[in-house]
Amino acid sequence: MQRNLFITSFATPEYAQGLTLLQGDCERLGMMLNSLHVEAMPSWHEATHFKASFIASCMANISTLPIDALVWIDADARLRTFPRLLFEIDPSEYAMAYHRFRGREALSGTVWLANSDFGRRIASAWVAQNSRRPRQIEQRNMEIAAARVDGARILDLPPEYCWIYDLSRKHYPDAPDPVIEHFQWSRRTRRRKEA
Repeated sequence: MQRNLFITSFATPEYAQGLTLLQGDCERLGMMLNSLHVEAMPSWHEATHFKASFIASCMANISTLPIDALVWIDADARLRTFPRLLFEIDPSEYAMAYHRFRGREALSGTVWLANSDFGRRIASAWVAQNSRRPRQIEQRNMEIAAARVDGARILDLPPEYCWIYDLSRKHYPDAPDPVIEHFQWSRRTRRRKEA
């Protein structure tokens, strides 16, 4: 069964070009991207922490709509093929889905959240965890927050759904081609700001 998804992302000015490309990918594949351009933030770290607040706000806005789940995709990602699995996840079975790189590191570049009480509780817990641990990387906060929501089942997405362009093939040599490929633009953005 194909689900009704709310696919979303935001971009600060340095990611605007990526968001335009992602928008084009969605249109090419027959999907709609609900995106937002936001002002530059003081740091990369603050921008990544804003992701949880943005997602929680979107979850509140779609709570009464006939939408099965929200899908977040980072603005520097490209959709290579139709992300079929994201449309097939059952929101009555899972509250959230994301990829754990090498089975250990939670990645928040592609996140699926059920439009359910569990999904909204995870989004709210993620915002709260970011407030409690503002120096901790947001994807670790996401993982901790999701684990704290009793009864919420989390699906580990396969690597091709959060494919890191220069790392994933080394760690997943037998994986299929990427479905959603992430280009880690933050590496160059952070280097420029640190220089």
